[in-house]
Amino acid sequence: MKNLILLFLVLLFLETTAQESFTLESIIEKANSNYPLIKQKGYLEQNRNFNLAALNRAYLPQISINGQATYQSDVTEIPIKINIPGFSIDPLSNDQYKVVADVNQILFDGGKIHQQKNLTRASEMVEQEKVNAEMQKMREKVRQLYLGVLMMDEQLKQVDLIENDLQNGINKMQSAVKNGTALRSHLAVLQAEQHKNNQRKTELSSTRNTLLKTISLFTSTTIDDKSKFITPHSTLQVQESFLIRRPELKVFEAQEKFTDTQKKLLGVKSLPRLSLFGQGGYGKPGLNMLLNEFDWFYIAGARLQWNLGELYTLSAERKSNAISKSSIQVQKEIFLLNASITAEQYRNDINKYKQLISEDNEIVALRNEIMKASKAQLDNGVITSSDYIREMNAADQARQNLLLHQLQLIQTELDYNDYIAQP
Repeated sequence: MKNLILLFLVLLFLETTAQESFTLESIIEKANSNYPLIKQKGYLEQNRNFNLAALNRAYLPQISINGQATYQSDVTEIPIKINIPGFSIDPLSNDQYKVVADVNQILFDGGKIHQQKNLTRASEMVEQEKVNAEMQKMREKVRQLYLGVLMMDEQLKQVDLIENDLQNGINKMQSAVKNGTALRSHLAVLQAEQHKNNQRKTELSSTRNTLLKTISLFTSTTIDDKSKFITPHSTLQVQESFLIRRPELKVFEAQEKFTDTQKKLLGVKSLPRLSLFGQGGYGKPGLNMLLNEFDWFYIAGARLQWNLGELYTLSAERKSNAISKSSIQVQKEIFLLNASITAEQYRNDINKYKQLISEDNEIVALRNEIMKASKAQLDNGVITSSDYIREMNAADQARQNLLLHQLQLIQTELDYNDYIAQP
C-alpha cells in the first residue's frame, strides 16, 4: 500500500513538472535578467563612479617631484672687484643641481570640477537610457516569440480536431466500402487528407519547438514541448487622448540634459582659478645665488591663474552646444510624430480586430452547422469525400481566422500599451 501511494505521488510530481506553466510576464522577467546587455548597466555605473572618484581627487593637494642636473656655459658673476683683505665672493659653478617638491591646493576653480562631475553623471545617464531602449526591443521580441507559441498551440488544437473528424469519417467509409455502399476512391480521398493533416501537424510542432528553444536561450530556462504557455489578457481601454511613453524619449531627455550640463561647464571654463602653492627643495645653489654650495630652500604663496584664451572659443562652443540641443529636439519631434502615427495605427487595428472577431464568431458558428450537415450527408452517401473535405477545410479556415484575429488583437493591444500612457 505504501509503495502504491509512493508511486502515485511520484507520478503526480512528474505530471506537475511536465506541465510547467509560464506567463508572458514571467518569461519577460527571466529574459530581462538573463540578457547579456543588462550587465552593461553595472559597467556604466562602475565607470561613472571611477570617473567621479578621479575628479574628486582634484580637490586634494597636487604633489609633484622634479629633479635636474645642468651644466651651464656661463654663470652669473659680480662685475665689481672687492679689494678687502680676507673677503671674497666665489663664482657659481657651471654644474648645478636641484631637487624640488611642488604642492598645489585649489581654493577656487569657478565650479569647473563640480560641472565636470555633473557632466559625467549626465553622460552615464544617456548610456543607461540607451540600454533601457535596447532592452525594450528585446522584450518586444520575446513577446512575439511567446505569442508565436500560443499561435502554434491553437493551430495544433485545430489539427487534432480535424484529425478526429477525418478518423471518424475514415472509419465509417471503411465500413461502407466493405458493405459495397461506397467507392474505395472516396476512402482514399479521406486518407490522403489525413496524411496532409499529419504533415501540417509536423510542421507546426517543428515551428513550436524552434520558438521554445529560442525562448529558452533568451531566458536561460529549460522549456520543453510539454510546457504550457498561458494566454495573456489585456484590460486596455482605448481612449481618444493618449501620451507617448516610449523609452527612446528618455534617451532624448537625457541627451538634452547632457547638453545643458555642457553649457554650464562652458560658463565656468573661462573663470579664474585661485590656489595655494608651496615649493621645497635642495640644490646647488639654493635661493641665495651668492652661496655656491648645496642648500635647502622653500617658497610658499598664492597663485591666481586666468586663461584668457578660453574666451576666444567660448562663443563658438556655445553656438555649437545650442545647435546640438536643437538637433536633439528635432530628432525627438520626428520620433514623437512617428510614434504617434504608429500608436494611431494600433488604435485603428484594435477596433478592426474586434469587429473581425465578432464576424468570425458568426462565421465559425455557421461553418460548424454546415460541417455537421456535410458529415451527415457523407454518412448517407449524399455527397462525396471531396465535398466533405471542402466543407471541413472551410470550417477549419474560419476557426483559423478567428484564432489569428484573437492573437493579433492581443499582440496589438500589448504593442499599443508599450507606446502610450493613459491620461
